[in-house]
Amino acid sequence: MGNDDRPTMDKAAGSGWMPEDVEALAIAIRRVETRLPGWWWRVGACHVSADATLAPDSKGPDAHLAEYGNNFDGGFDCDLAQPATCAQALNQCIDMALAAKEALNV
Repeated sequence: MGNDDRPTMDKAAGSGWMPEDVEALAIAIRRVETRLPGWWWRVGACHVSADATLAPDSKGPDAHLAEYGNNFDGGFDCDLAQPATCAQALNQCIDMALAAKEALNV
């Protein structure tokens, strides 16, 4: 691989890939831990999208919500086209999960 093929922030920025706002991501993670304790989560980003998924952990306080095949079992996913951040994707997943819990009156 030549030097010109190495990824750089300039090349990423030119493709619409937003640099991650780590402070906003930390706030979103704290929001999961506060509003959805015992839930697992993951985030990722590439030049195409910023993604997040979260769901109740099988040993967490909301494990009973995850029945085979339902949204709580499969997890709540958000796939935002670039430019976007992992924090934005995670916050959208949190909003979806909270709305689903509210709909169940739990």
